[in-house]
Amino acid sequence: MTSAAPHVKSGRLRALAVTSATRNSLLPEVPTMVEQGLPAVVADSWAGLAGPRDLPANVVQLVNQACQKALASTEVRERLSGLGLATMPGTSKEATLYISDEVDKWSKVVTAGNIRV
Repeated sequence: MTSAAPHVKSGRLRALAVTSATRNSLLPEVPTMVEQGLPAVVADSWAGLAGPRDLPANVVQLVNQACQKALASTEVRERLSGLGLATMPGTSKEATLYISDEVDKWSKVVTAGNIRV
């Protein structure tokens, strides 16, 4: 988004839609694919922190608390929003569920498309 937005704003590029579930803060005038009538087309990029499977629960909790504190900071939220990024603060269990859902969703796409790895 950060590389495309300046071109869209200058008129050199026309954005038809974004693939995120909601409109992007950098280009709020650009509709989503869902709004364009394609409800199955939701593809977000995301980043998170991960550790080894046997990471002690207290360490996971400490790291998560530090992340939640940072993401609650106005300075961090404004900086990320300025880059067109939205935050999804939550627990490690919520992150695990999100990743599992993403794996399920994209596995179906790979299967339906007969994509070979």
